[in-house]
Amino acid sequence: MFGLVFEARSTTDGRIAGSVLLLSPSSGVGVFVPPFWWSVEGKASCSSKAISTHPVVTTSRVTVNAKTLVAVATRDINLKWGVNILMMICAMNPEGHSTMYSKQLTAEIQAAAANLDENQWPEKVLEVVRKGRLFGDSIPTRFGGLGSSPLDRVRIYEALARGHMSTALILTQHDGACELLADCDNEDLASTLLPRLADGSALATVGISQLTTSRQGGVPAMAAQPDGGDYLMTGVMPWVTSARKADYIVSGAVLPDAKQFLACIDTNSEGLYVDEPIELLALTGSLTSAVRCEGLRVSRAALMRGPMEKALGRRSTVKSLTVSSCGIGMAGALLDMCQMLTSNTPSLADLVNGPIVQHYDRVRRRFYSVADSLNDPAAEIPAMDVRVEINDLVSRLALSLMNVLKGSGYVASHPGQRLVREAMFFLVWSAPVSVQANTLSRMWRSPG
Repeated sequence: MFGLVFEARSTTDGRIAGSVLLLSPSSGVGVFVPPFWWSVEGKASCSSKAISTHPVVTTSRVTVNAKTLVAVATRDINLKWGVNILMMICAMNPEGHSTMYSKQLTAEIQAAAANLDENQWPEKVLEVVRKGRLFGDSIPTRFGGLGSSPLDRVRIYEALARGHMSTALILTQHDGACELLADCDNEDLASTLLPRLADGSALATVGISQLTTSRQGGVPAMAAQPDGGDYLMTGVMPWVTSARKADYIVSGAVLPDAKQFLACIDTNSEGLYVDEPIELLALTGSLTSAVRCEGLRVSRAALMRGPMEKALGRRSTVKSLTVSSCGIGMAGALLDMCQMLTSNTPSLADLVNGPIVQHYDRVRRRFYSVADSLNDPAAEIPAMDVRVEINDLVSRLALSLMNVLKGSGYVASHPGQRLVREAMFFLVWSAPVSVQANTLSRMWRSPG
C-alpha cells in the first residue's frame, strides 16, 4: 500500500488544501504529488496525471473528514480498508505522517551523500530532491509547483539539513528565488520560468545580500543606470550559492535616485561573471561565489519588481524561519552523532540522552509551536527569539560533539568535525546586527 495522512487547511477561497505525499513502506521512499483539493461545493479534484504515471501507483481516491485530508493510492489491496486505517492513524497521531516522512527523507539524503567529498557539488543528493519534486515546494500549483504549506516547507528544510546541510542551503536559495518570482509584478516572466524551476529542469538562486545584510552603507555594492527602457547593472553580489550551477539569479540593484529593483538574470547573460567558489570553513560544495556585473543589461521583460523604495519589502512568511528550520535540522544531525558515539559509554550516554536531549526537545517544540502559526497572517512570529535560541542550541551541540569526539574530532577526515564546522554557519547566515547582538548576549549571560 502507498498512502498519506495529512492535515488539511482552509484556503482563502474556501477550499481545504494539503500537499499529498505517497509513502512506500517497502522501499522507505516518500514521493510528493500535486495537492488534492476539496472545494466548497464538495467536489474533490486532483492532478491525476502525476499519480497515474507514477511507476508504482495504479489507482487513487480521496476522502475527507472534518479536519483531515486522506489520500490513498493502492495496488491490489482493498481501498476502503486502506482509507479507514489511514484516517485512524491521523486521528490518533496527526503529526505521525510528517515525522515518518521527515525521517525517510533524511535517510534518503544521507544515503545519497555517503562518501561525497564535502567540496563537491552534491548532484546525487540533489537528484533525490528532484525525484521528490521538492524543487517545486515553494512554487504555487498554478505554476506547476507543489504549493506546500509554510509548515511543510519548514519540515522539509529540517529534514534536508539533518541529512546534508549543503543541499538544504541550495534548496533554500532556489526557493527564495522562486518565491520572489511567484510574487513578482511580471506574470509573464513567472509563467515562463516557474514550471521549469518546479520540476528541477532549471535551478535558481538569489544574489540579494547586497540589499539586505552585506556591504551596507556607503556606495551601493550593486548599482544600476537607466539606459533607454533598460537598466545597466554594475557591481557585485557578494554571496551567491550555486552560482556556477544556477540557470537564473534573482538579484537587485540601486538606482541613482536610491530606488531599488529586482530582476531575474539569466546566468548566460553578457556582462555577468562568476568568481571562483569561495573557500569556506564549511559548505564549499554549495559553490557559493561572488558574482560580478559589468554593464549587464536588464530588460523590462526581466524586471520583477520596482523601481521602488524597498524592493524586498514583501517577503514570504517562511523566510523568517528558513535559517532556524535548517538550524534545528543541523542540531538534530549533531545530536544524532553524539548519541551514536556515546552509546557504549554509559556515563556520557546518560548526559546526552538526559539533559542534552531534553534541552533539544524543548527548543524544537518551541520552534514548531511558532512554525504552526505561519499559516495565520495575523500572527506575530517571534523570529528573532527563535533564531537566537537555535543559534545557542547548535553552538552547544557542536561543542558537545567535539568534546565527545576528543582527538579523532580534530582529524580533518572525520565526519564529526565537518558537522562542527557546518554548525558555525548559523552564526553568520543572514545575521544582521540584531541577531549578532542577541546571540552574543545569550552566550554570555550570567549562569542561572
